[in-house]
Amino acid sequence: VQLGLGENGLRYEIVEDSEPQAQGGNPHQPPSYTDPDGRTVAGDVAILTYLAERPAESIRPGVEPLRGGNELEWIEGFLARWRQHCVNKADHTFQTNLEDCERVLEGRHYLGGAALSIDDCSFWPVLREIVLTQGPFDARWVNLNQYYTRVEKRGIVRAILDGSR
Repeated sequence: VQLGLGENGLRYEIVEDSEPQAQGGNPHQPPSYTDPDGRTVAGDVAILTYLAERPAESIRPGVEPLRGGNELEWIEGFLARWRQHCVNKADHTFQTNLEDCERVLEGRHYLGGAALSIDDCSFWPVLREIVLTQGPFDARWVNLNQYYTRVEKRGIVRAILDGSR
C-alpha cells in the first residue's frame, strides 16, 4: 500500500495502533487510507483498487497515475500460498507459482508491461517477503530476478525501505 500511495504521489502518515491486543482488537488490523475528501478505505486490496480507479480529475497535475489492479486477486492468492508454505514447509524453498511468474514477466519490465502498475505495488512486497525469508531467487528465474531488482531500485521503493529501518 505504501508503494501504491508513494508512486501515485500521495502523502500519507503511518499511524501505529498502540494497544491493539489490550483492547481486544485485531493485532493484524488491515491498513486504512482516508482520502482528502474524507472517504476511508480499509484493506490492502481495497486501497490499491481505489487508487487504480480514481478519476483523472482527482490526480495531481504532473503525476502519472498507476493503473492496473487486474491481478490483485491472484496476487492475494499467491501471498496466501506463501504464508501457508511458511507455516507448513518452512524448511523447504518456496517454488509455488514461480514458473507462472517467470512466464508472465517474459518480455515485460512490469506486470502491466512497460510501466509500473497497481499490481506491481501488491506483487513486489510479496516477493520481498519471500527474499527476506529464504534468500534470493534461484538464478533460473531470470525474469523474476530482473523484475525484483528493477522494482527494488525505484526511488519510492528505496525511500520506503530506508524509512522502515
